[in-house]
Amino acid sequence: TIPAGFSALIQKLIDLRAPPERLFEAAGIVREKIIPAAGGTLSLDVLQPDIVKLLVMSNHKEEALQESRVWLHICATSSLPQAIELVTYAFKSADGNLARANAFLRFQKFGPAGEDKQKGTADDIEDPFGKIPPLADPARRARWTSIMATLPSDWTGYRSRANIYLYLDDHAQAFEAMRRAFE
Repeated sequence: TIPAGFSALIQKLIDLRAPPERLFEAAGIVREKIIPAAGGTLSLDVLQPDIVKLLVMSNHKEEALQESRVWLHICATSSLPQAIELVTYAFKSADGNLARANAFLRFQKFGPAGEDKQKGTADDIEDPFGKIPPLADPARRARWTSIMATLPSDWTGYRSRANIYLYLDDHAQAFEAMRRAFE
């Protein structure tokens, strides 16, 4: 279980200006605390923002963007506003300006067709995450692949696999698992 006040301890570590290598190490420890929950995202919703903050503060800003995308795609509906806020924080931190953060917010509001809702016009919006490579973490993939091997081969198992693939930032496999869940 996640200890009460865990996020407060992470914030204290950041506030005390711990060295970047310690913050990055802490991000790894927090990643290990994310556990599978039967169809739920509780540990992810609690811990993923801490991981992003630790990565930003340890100057692993591209990885922070990748982790913020993960949370955006898998968070509970009730956490969506916080996930959007975290993504904009990650973009602002990575770039030192608001350009991609604002583009992300426009993309969320209007989609790729832009404000006029017609594809192929001047106001079309490119997804700011489009040029950010998927998260590459072999240890994370190995851990969660072994967990997926234990899941049933029914719709609930494939739905859980889809969520895990989103957590692995592998959207193609997530789509395939969700398609299998609906078969």
